[in-house]
Amino acid sequence: FPGVIALREQIYPSRPNYHLLPTPATELSWLDQIPADKPLLFPAEGISMYLTEDEGTALLRRVVDRFPSGELQIDFYNWVAIRSQ
Repeated sequence: FPGVIALREQIYPSRPNYHLLPTPATELSWLDQIPADKPLLFPAEGISMYLTEDEGTALLRRVVDRFPSGELQIDFYNWVAIRSQ
């Protein structure tokens, strides 16, 4: 969501090697904008509940296939947590 990215850019200072990309997570071509020659820190905050199982699997596979080293930080929700909201 471009509006969310614009708000984050106003609130948080710019940092080297930290990129906000205003594109849907399901359009996996955005991963090509991130250099793959260095370890990647991939924080996927608050996204898992909006992806279908197939979309989430495709995203994780693409990240793992593209980046030879790094760290994934993901918060997952199960159906019990989602229903209780």
